[in-house]
Amino acid sequence: DLIGLGGEGNKGKSCFALNLVVENMDKHLVTLVLSENILRLEERLSHFDWINIYKSDGDWKFEVLEAHTSSEFLDIARERKDNLIIFDWLNVTADAYRVSEFYEALTHRLDNGVGVVIQQKRTYKTWVVGGEAAYDYCSVFLLLQSGKIQVVKVKMPGYLDPSNKMYRFKIEKKGSRFSTIAEVYDCPQCKGKKYYQGEKCGKCYGLGYLDVMNEY
Repeated sequence: DLIGLGGEGNKGKSCFALNLVVENMDKHLVTLVLSENILRLEERLSHFDWINIYKSDGDWKFEVLEAHTSSEFLDIARERKDNLIIFDWLNVTADAYRVSEFYEALTHRLDNGVGVVIQQKRTYKTWVVGGEAAYDYCSVFLLLQSGKIQVVKVKMPGYLDPSNKMYRFKIEKKGSRFSTIAEVYDCPQCKGKKYYQGEKCGKCYGLGYLDVMNEY
């Protein structure tokens, strides 16, 4: 299976990736593939003091690799086809229309494993780089924005389908933990834009969303 996450710059993509790692490292073989900032990883992990990330020998409970191209990503997946592999992040610079080809190839490399691919989303674009094709092969696709995450697609949901639902959140402990998560919906007045008729929206107080629980 594949999970896709598109996010704007500095809005929590790496926090999401690291939380996936630490929440699964005691249950699965986890590989974190970084395309940048690998030298900062140890400093970032120092803030995860709410969970033990070390084995008895002092090594991390997960594998960390560095890769920069889609071909390197595919080689890693071929060699670790039963792992949870988190690719942070896929940099699409040219031939963006071929993104779906990469996702298709990645599904063929995995056996019982799960691949999580993180991509950039431009602030002025609706979709990630590569357009809607980026989630053609994903079982789950999420969009991360400033303080809000949207479930764009769940291929085989359970009793309740979370597709198209949105949740607000805060990031605490120096970028290591999500908190105050709650379901929200776009403000009907400003349509999620935070401003209405040139001023900060009075209905949502400039947040762009309203809490679902406040409706009950």
